[in-house]
Order: sequence, then C-alpha cells, then structure tokens
Amino acid sequence: MNSEIRKYWPQYKWSNVFAMIKNMKQHPRRHKEPFRDKLVVITGATAGIGYYTARKYAAMGAHLIMVNRNPQKSERVRREIAEEFGTPAEYVIADLALLADIQRVGQYLLALEKPIDVLIHNAGVHLQSRQETSEGLEVNLVIHYLCITFRRFGLNF
Repeated sequence: MNSEIRKYWPQYKWSNVFAMIKNMKQHPRRHKEPFRDKLVVITGATAGIGYYTARKYAAMGAHLIMVNRNPQKSERVRREIAEEFGTPAEYVIADLALLADIQRVGQYLLALEKPIDVLIHNAGVHLQSRQETSEGLEVNLVIHYLCITFRRFGLNF
C-alpha cells in the first residue's frame, strides 16, 4: 500500500468500509420522472463531472443555475446547453474559496422565487500543499466544508 494512503488508513472504520463496498456493488438508482421545470443548482459546471452532470439534467428538461468561477467558460456552457437542449440555463460567477462570494451566492439562491429541487455542490480543488485564502482560511476547508455548511444553514459571516 502506498505510504501516502497508509497514513490515513487508521482513520477509517471497518463498518464504513464494508458499507461503502456494499453500496458500490449496487446498481445506481435512476430518477424516472422528467426534470422539466425543476430547478437544479450545480457548482463547478464548466468542466469534468460538473459539466456532464449539467448536460444530463438539461437533457431531462431541468432549468439550470450554474455557480462557476470563469465567466467565459460559464457563458460557453450556458449557450451550449440552451442551444442543444432548449432548456433555461444561467450562471452566477463566484469563487467559492471566498466567504464574501459564498454569502453573495447564498443570498442570491435564497431570493429565488422558485424552490431549488436539486443542489449539487461539485466545485472543488485538489491541492498538493496547504494554501490559504486571502481571508486566512485553508482553501480546502472553505470550498469543501464551509461553502456547503453556510449555504445549508443560511448562516451569515
């Protein structure tokens, strides 16, 4: 076993490992109803898993709100989805490593007249070393934990 992985191994509980293995053997459950007029919010939708997830929901008729960092990539994806699937797609530009942007997006989503049917927090980073935001917080903590926690509980900073 790789020494980098080995140092984390003691943190895992066997019951969780066995549950994960059991779940991996099951076929994924698919939502059979169309998503026409359902509101799906997805972060990190300009590339990779987020991009293909956004396309899948758009193909099922969902109205998309994407939360991304890059305006050019966001506009390209929005235009592509609107043209290819004929479904409404919009985006909000935000750096989810910044608390002010998290709060701004949270307020925007709270102000929507239509309820959010699906929220997918896909945005993330893979860093080789510890990095801090301009606010002095560790980047992974902010993007992977604080971002979703603050939005979930509607907390203000």
